Amino acid sequence: MSRSVVRRSAISAAIALLGSAIGAASMAQEAFQPVGSDVSLDQPFVQRGNDTQPTTVMVMLSGDSVVKMEKRFGRRLERSERESVASARRAEQDTVRPHIERLGGKVLARLQHALNGIKVQIPRNRINSLRHLPGVVDVKAVGNYNRLNTNEVQLIGAPQAWQSTLGAFQGQGVKIAILDTGIDYTHANFGGPGTVAAYNAAAATSTAPPSPLLVGPSAPKVKGGIDLVGDAYTGSNTPVPDANPLDCSVTAGFSGHGSHVAGTATGLGVLTSGATYSGPYTASAYSTNSFRIGPGVAPKADLYVARVFGCSGSTNVVAEAIDWAVAQGVDVISMSLGADFGNVGNGDGGSLAEAQAVADATAAGIVVVAASGNSGSTPYITSAPGVYEGAISVAATDALPGVPTASLALAGGASVNVLNANGGAYASGTTFPVRVLRNADGTVSLGCDPNEYDPAVTGVSLAGKVVVTQRGSCARVFRAGAAQHFGAAAAAMINNAAGLPPYEGPIPGGATSPTSGNIYEPVTIPFFGIALADGATISGPTGGPAAATAQATNTGISPNAGFEKIASFSSQGPRIGDSAMRPSVTAPGVSVVSTASGTGNGFQILSGTSMATPAVAGVAVLAKQAHPGWSQPDLRAAIVQTASPSMMKDLAQRAEGGGLVQAQAAVATQAVVRMPDESISFGFQDLLSDFSGTKTVTVHNAATKAVQFNIAAVKTTGPAAATVSAPGYVIVNANSDATFPVRLDVPAASVGGGTGFQDVGGYLQLTPSNSRLNANVKLSVPFYMVAHSRSNMAVSASGGTLTYGNAGGAISSQPVPFVLGQYQPTPLGVQQLDVRAVGVRSSGTNLIFGLNTHNRMSTTLANQEVDICIDTSGGPGFTPNKILIGLNGSRFSSSLAKSTYATAVFPTDANCNINGSGTILFTVTQPTDNSTLQLPVTLAALGLSSASPRIKYVVNYYGTDGSGAQMPGVGSYNAFTPAVTFGASPVVAPNGTGTSSFAVNAEIANTPALGVMLLLRDNVPGAAQAALLPLQ
Repeated sequence: MSRSVVRRSAISAAIALLGSAIGAASMAQEAFQPVGSDVSLDQPFVQRGNDTQPTTVMVMLSGDSVVKMEKRFGRRLERSERESVASARRAEQDTVRPHIERLGGKVLARLQHALNGIKVQIPRNRINSLRHLPGVVDVKAVGNYNRLNTNEVQLIGAPQAWQSTLGAFQGQGVKIAILDTGIDYTHANFGGPGTVAAYNAAAATSTAPPSPLLVGPSAPKVKGGIDLVGDAYTGSNTPVPDANPLDCSVTAGFSGHGSHVAGTATGLGVLTSGATYSGPYTASAYSTNSFRIGPGVAPKADLYVARVFGCSGSTNVVAEAIDWAVAQGVDVISMSLGADFGNVGNGDGGSLAEAQAVADATAAGIVVVAASGNSGSTPYITSAPGVYEGAISVAATDALPGVPTASLALAGGASVNVLNANGGAYASGTTFPVRVLRNADGTVSLGCDPNEYDPAVTGVSLAGKVVVTQRGSCARVFRAGAAQHFGAAAAAMINNAAGLPPYEGPIPGGATSPTSGNIYEPVTIPFFGIALADGATISGPTGGPAAATAQATNTGISPNAGFEKIASFSSQGPRIGDSAMRPSVTAPGVSVVSTASGTGNGFQILSGTSMATPAVAGVAVLAKQAHPGWSQPDLRAAIVQTASPSMMKDLAQRAEGGGLVQAQAAVATQAVVRMPDESISFGFQDLLSDFSGTKTVTVHNAATKAVQFNIAAVKTTGPAAATVSAPGYVIVNANSDATFPVRLDVPAASVGGGTGFQDVGGYLQLTPSNSRLNANVKLSVPFYMVAHSRSNMAVSASGGTLTYGNAGGAISSQPVPFVLGQYQPTPLGVQQLDVRAVGVRSSGTNLIFGLNTHNRMSTTLANQEVDICIDTSGGPGFTPNKILIGLNGSRFSSSLAKSTYATAVFPTDANCNINGSGTILFTVTQPTDNSTLQLPVTLAALGLSSASPRIKYVVNYYGTDGSGAQMPGVGSYNAFTPAVTFGASPVVAPNGTGTSSFAVNAEIANTPALGVMLLLRDNVPGAAQAALLPLQ
């Protein structure tokens, strides 16, 4: 703590109470708002502090896995050698298993190839005991992942790679593994019989080994497969593995996700006749044939499939699937799955098992490609496993230059241009009465509850009407199905991001839930997509009235405003922790046509980074074929650095990475830039003074001739005052490396502070000086930095005065005072939430808990959890009866977005375990790249009054991977007569000073305090963001 002290004798009745003195200023800084009446606590929620809750972890053993042995020997092991290593690891695991079971652990799986580990389900409070077992070197959390829902292949230049002057790169001899929902190996796109009857016959014996004519070395496409989970697996029940990787059918209401992505990566193609396309795969394939489903990016690759999802739900068997893929000797792994905010797990201490599996797989030379996620533009929300070291993370763009549109002429004279998202038929000129579904507070409803449509429930007929809802929470197409099912003539959805929502194509029925799709019959009515900016035009103000009618006129195919721009759903980066650039690269992922499982030879249209990922995985196959001797990092660089930044019309590195992937360039280049993560990372920077950083860039030329690259620097994001500079050219000799410096300069005051997110990005364009050099392929090397301008506030206390100075600060800052109740001087290694100090203050009818952490948190939304156990009884000792919880709001309510932080209060037993229903209280704007949190709670929610004003509290906190700790001691506070009160806090300008007053009163005897905590959240993160002044 600071050497300055707060004197208990500094008591002054003239000092106003905290709530009335700084309430207005603090509300502005905290930006917390009460939740609306429509926000209910409808998500199944279990507090992290329930120690007996079963959790899943990977127990890591000391012996080297197969891939680590391969790394040691510098080569791929022969099959017999691999089995010998695996056998030795199994023997070691046999000796540990009884010890695990004696601790109450249940062994779920054993891995020897990518990892040497035993997957265990065990009560959380026994995890530390696992770490002390003989042979155990670590215990890692196991993540829980979700699936992430013909122009594509052409837009990325794959047909040109198929018939390159350097060779016919179509995937021959390269093995790719798809880890997903399985594969419809009977489909024509994979060389199967191509009939529904064939699929039904396979489904009737779906737990028995599949026909070797369809899955196996002699099969036309699928050379190997396994089902690690079974149809009924949801991610929360026990997997039932079998040898058959058959996907679930779209005709039964399931997505057929794995079959769709496999078709994009390596499908053979299906002609309009329904027959399998057998080639030739040339640059003219599309102009000389008519396709129902175009060929995949690498149509001649060998496909291996590990089924990790059941017919619905999520998965936690990704590490096992990577282990299986490594055992098959694959060259590329594609994972159209993810967990938001990168390193999010459901276990206890340590990094995730999947991170280790990816690291070991990449070390063995396998190119790992994974989806960036479908959660939009929130900073740091990009998904694992794509964020893991060595993986390529893929964002999504729209490859459709034109989409079907309509004009809605509204009663009153206004009109809006809309998307006909499913191409639904209607008579041009039809007038639809408008029915807007609304929440209790009058805002437009998400329309995710079937009862909102049902006339028997609402008393309102939908016959002939267009039903208007807001995008969010449930599947987009559910709204169209529900509207049609209950009698509407059309449906309309207002987008929740700028522009129009995605084109859907034909909307099938039969999904299992509103979150997975349309649960009703296939949709034939039009499903109009409305731009966010036009939403209020049709829906009217909050509470209405809406436009009475909408006359729809078909306007044909219109230019797609989203063409070659980032998809609104595509998750953005950067990576949590080091702020490195993620995603890595972009591919088409909107309205992608590919395989429809269970249809014989049919297609379906899906959108998501899931659809973009296999396109990049296919490019990885082609690059591996073209450069068989290249290292895995060089292959990654070839894919990322030959992407086209200029083809992305709204390029930003944290959204689109290096740009739109280009297959032909990736196979043709003979040069790459060797940099970690394939980009030039300046990391995260706190700016008290002007930043000037230099990185050394290494260019590797694998060609037999020297090459000169001319260098141009392009800045795409960041303040105008930021500049990047590099030499005009670099010459790289044959089979050699050359280096050059790149410098980034950013003025300290230019990027701003506060709660906002600021970054600087762009790319270096390396252009061959002659078209004959490097096959005329340009290299585009992204550079990226996250920065915050910072204050340099310091505080001292004397008498009843707090004195502030901001010497050398780049921006102004305003301190926020708290009564300090708990202090942990030593960091405990809790990831992204290592709490240092906790205090409380009053603000009107609310209490605000303030937290300061030892280290910078990239974001507070990454499923960290703060549990504040509160005793409101006023009695002796500490017996909690309430708990205030702060975490990502989507874990409380389906009405809250993943970009929302929220607080909720629950009743508890004496051990602080929730024992009743709770209430969501506030949404809170927490800053990014900071070391402070503020958690509000109402006095009413705690049952406090002037007659019963006192609380005691203990804070428990849990990091991004589930590990946690408890603050030492017990804090106390009087909500009506605080022991320490404060005057208004000043705003202190750079190099300025300011003062405020404080007082300690007689209540200190009843609610002891450790001192005063002043949150200085514009300072450099860490201890500098909270001045702790102990009481003397």
